[in-house]
Amino acid sequence: MTDAPDEKLASDALVVFGMTGDLVYKKVFPALYQMVKRDGFDVPVVGVASTPMTKAQLRKRITDSVKSSGKVDDQPALVTMSK
Repeated sequence: MTDAPDEKLASDALVVFGMTGDLVYKKVFPALYQMVKRDGFDVPVVGVASTPMTKAQLRKRITDSVKSSGKVDDQPALVTMSK
């Protein structure tokens, strides 16, 4: 076994169970938006849900969630978040 150079490999991801549920809609999406807005969130998100949903439907749900929280003041952050 050899020591790796001082190179850091990112292997983090946020796994969200219930991605299409109410709790994520009301609390998690707005919180993630705030983190993206502050440049403090650069981790892939893996969503798990039992309700079938297309990518377009999920993107719309994310946008609707953040807008309904009344805190949309950074449109590029919202676009980044719903990629």
